Amino acid sequence: MSVESIVESFVSGVKLDMEQGRRLAESTRARQVWFVAIAGFALLNSPKIWEGILDRPLTPGHYLLMGLPWLVAAIAAVSAHYLGDLHEIRRHKYYVNRLAELDLFLEATREGEIDPPKWKQLVNDNTEAIRPLKKEADDFALKVNRTERVAFASIGAGLAWTVIVPAILRACS
Repeated sequence: MSVESIVESFVSGVKLDMEQGRRLAESTRARQVWFVAIAGFALLNSPKIWEGILDRPLTPGHYLLMGLPWLVAAIAAVSAHYLGDLHEIRRHKYYVNRLAELDLFLEATREGEIDPPKWKQLVNDNTEAIRPLKKEADDFALKVNRTERVAFASIGAGLAWTVIVPAILRACS
């Protein structure tokens, strides 16, 4: 196997990785939209359940208390969606620059210039141009992930909260 074919194979793998990341981002965005929809549905429809459990009309304070996890879920999901867009911009910039460096390396290889230390840097995302772009994209991915986890946890809390808090308030009155 020639050096050129190894580099071409690696470039193909990077392109596949880029495409897989794009598909994953689309899936994540769809999930975040569902989180907002579920939280919105709960905020609009749970008051009837809460009033039924409490056996009286809700006060604004009760509504705020019982709707809090759903509100947090919606805000976190919208935030994660926005951060995801910012992450995609950074991820795309990283991949475009990475592929450009690989293409330049491939051209140099075709002209007979083989530079093993440079190849090692390219494989490990450790060039001057790529390192900061990769770090920025990875940092944003972490922000998206954490924000989406808050949304998911809030939905789980909201499910329990919707039944438990009204029951506690009823028992205390």
